[in-house]
Amino acid sequence: FDSDGEKKFDHIVNINLRCAYMLSCKAIPHLEKVKGNIVNMSSMLSQFQGQNLMLYGMTKAGVDQMTLCMAVELGPRGIRVNAVNPGLVKTNFISAVTAQPDEFIAHAETVSPFGRLVEVKEVSNAVLFLLDSAKSGYTTGNTFLITGGLQFPSQKTTN
Repeated sequence: FDSDGEKKFDHIVNINLRCAYMLSCKAIPHLEKVKGNIVNMSSMLSQFQGQNLMLYGMTKAGVDQMTLCMAVELGPRGIRVNAVNPGLVKTNFISAVTAQPDEFIAHAETVSPFGRLVEVKEVSNAVLFLLDSAKSGYTTGNTFLITGGLQFPSQKTTN
């Protein structure tokens, strides 16, 4: 909440929500012909809170809702729609949201049940699964958390 609030809001809505919506709209005629599908990129922050991430989480929640609605509307046309919701992936995004990325990563690894962040390959494998109609042909209207069990906020549990 600052003087640049409206500008930041417009920027992140355009990147995270408007682009996904517009790209889907442009692709629908082709996807209908080939019985294709849409996999939206969301985030675990669509479902969990994060400090200083309200706008990001809010737009990703919008992506999730768009995914659910598109699945209902496009299913009769033979188009499946799903989303992947990665957790913390070691990318430049972490540096963009925290001044101390190394400490942030170290902390995240201590509270993650697997003791590490999500790997890019794990996200891409989920996308490939959803794109493969032979493996996921009856899957639509779902959001897939890829978090390794990490939640915000989280405490690592021991047995």
